[in-house]
Amino acid sequence: MASAGPYTQRAVTAVTAHAAALGRALARYDHLTGIGLAGRDRFVLTHGEPHPANTMRVDGRFVLIDWESALIAPPERDLWNFAGGDPEMCELYSLRWALVEAAGYLSLFRRDHRDGPNEGASWRYLTDTLAKLETTTARI
Repeated sequence: MASAGPYTQRAVTAVTAHAAALGRALARYDHLTGIGLAGRDRFVLTHGEPHPANTMRVDGRFVLIDWESALIAPPERDLWNFAGGDPEMCELYSLRWALVEAAGYLSLFRRDHRDGPNEGASWRYLTDTLAKLETTTARI
């Protein structure tokens, strides 16, 4: 593989080092997705990104704004980060978050890039995410 930038080979090495954990995470994600799909009767309208930046105070109460990522899904899609709901569905969305994060950073390092502060931060986030997946999947 021709180098696309200073982090490309490091990313390949990191993925190789964490390949077993990534495989376990993907297999567990597939399994949990099957469980989630079997419970379609629980699906509700979900926001997708319920965090403080997506809230606004209206008439003395907080409301969620910025609904472009809304989906009909298990409620844990919005609750997983708040430790609410079915534990397996919370695990599904926690795994999804980590896998999507890793994929996004790996996509960055596959393209032409430089060694600036944003890339350095992205590298740290990638290695942190891979380490978290390693720890999380050690029990699978």
